[in-house]
Amino acid sequence: MGRAEPGPKSLSPEERFQHRLALALGRTVQELTASMSSSEYASWLDYAAVEPWGCQPADLRAAIVACTVARSQGARVELQDFLPPWARAAEPAEPISVAELKRRFMAVGGG
Repeated sequence: MGRAEPGPKSLSPEERFQHRLALALGRTVQELTASMSSSEYASWLDYAAVEPWGCQPADLRAAIVACTVARSQGARVELQDFLPPWARAAEPAEPISVAELKRRFMAVGGG
């Protein structure tokens, strides 16, 4: 009998951002936290808030187009109908201050 596959781990919004940033910079999360200062990390957070990148904005743009086309044909649909499951927020996340994010980043090794 084989081993059971582990279930999907749900990453926090902060962890997803760290993975997205590491991917964009061609590093691992561990390399990122070991080499990036908390002020640079906060700067990346600010940048991502103004100009998001990665799959999430692309998924949203695709959903907007699909929803618009469907509505133009008379369908009664909502934008959420076209978002992939991982892009739908189950519940709104509590906002985290930049100071708290810096503290958390420092706790995992960010300089």
